[in-house]
Amino acid sequence: MAENAHNHLWDHKETRLERTFVMPSFQASLDFVAAVGVIAESCNHHPFIAVDYRTVVLYSTTHDQGNVVTDLDHELAQKIDAAFIAMT
Repeated sequence: MAENAHNHLWDHKETRLERTFVMPSFQASLDFVAAVGVIAESCNHHPFIAVDYRTVVLYSTTHDQGNVVTDLDHELAQKIDAAFIAMT
């Protein structure tokens, strides 16, 4: 399984990687979700996304491997973390 410097920020639950991001405003949450969408499309790997005002919850699992965490999830998490860092 791929490891990287940022995945420790994600909770590895039984079948998914999950992370909660707190943004400075609702607009920043929407901008971040848009960035996540671009990343997900480029990777062809799409996370669950929930927005509650300034809070964005993401989780990723690999459905076609039986809903388990794979390298795809770790790679997606790393790219999302980079986008978050760039936006904050």
